Amino acid sequence: MFNSFEETCTYLEFPREATESLLLQYGKITADPKASDFITKVYEDYKNDCLANSLYSLQNSFEKICQDIDVHSFQSQMIFYICLVPPLYEKYQKRGIPEEIFRDSMADLRCKLFECYRLYGIWGSFVAVWFARFFYFTLYGIGRLEFAPYECDYDYEENGIIIKKGDPVIDVHIPSRGRLPHEEVLESYKKAYYFFKNFLKVTPKAFVCESWMLFPKHEEIIPCAKNLMDFYRDYTIVEEGLYPGGDDLWRIFYCFVKDNYDIIPKKTYLQRQYADFLEKSGLSGWGKGICPIGRVISE
Repeated sequence: MFNSFEETCTYLEFPREATESLLLQYGKITADPKASDFITKVYEDYKNDCLANSLYSLQNSFEKICQDIDVHSFQSQMIFYICLVPPLYEKYQKRGIPEEIFRDSMADLRCKLFECYRLYGIWGSFVAVWFARFFYFTLYGIGRLEFAPYECDYDYEENGIIIKKGDPVIDVHIPSRGRLPHEEVLESYKKAYYFFKNFLKVTPKAFVCESWMLFPKHEEIIPCAKNLMDFYRDYTIVEEGLYPGGDDLWRIFYCFVKDNYDIIPKKTYLQRQYADFLEKSGLSGWGKGICPIGRVISE
């Protein structure tokens, strides 16, 4: 299933238009000795666990090489990691990790592909460095959510539940895969907990999350956004902050606001409510929350 670059794109469920666009750029890379030799060496070194530099550093070097052959940096970033999907699959197999988790993890490439296209009109990624965490086995897609091993960085106590700084917890990330039904969220929590406990041999005490989705003012701004509010209410907020201008809300509007609220689309409930809040306050924000395991999982 990974006999060619195109087959890998098919496995990743990229749309045909995206695959053809990336294939065109990949052709430039394979036709250029410097670019081709570089990505081939990265592939072999990653496959054989002998990388001399970090993936981030190698990705940056690859981007610079690709700029000389007129390959856009957003596309070279994506191509860099697409080329490493086959050896990552082999590593998953060797570790005995179910293919379902591999597929869920690699779905993040598709999410970032669409984010890039919707924001810039380019099939690629502008945040591909994020992918490295999957390739280093420090982040896993499990169902609707993504999870990373983490150590709690504060003390927390609630109804006799004590979580100390340094205790193992699971850091939660929310990929942009559309709707967020709470039943899928709960199923992801459950699968992630048992994966960490039984496979990684870590018994986490809580889920933790830092996100715009945990902004406490959501009770005021979007009280009827059921799926998002269900997710929000899983957590006890322990810290919060504000962003001026709403520029972090490209995930809602798929444009960079930069205080220019006239360009904000208002097609959905979420967009309309947030547009109104921004026009009144000029602010958006984030929250940091914790969800003890027993709140969402009954062992």
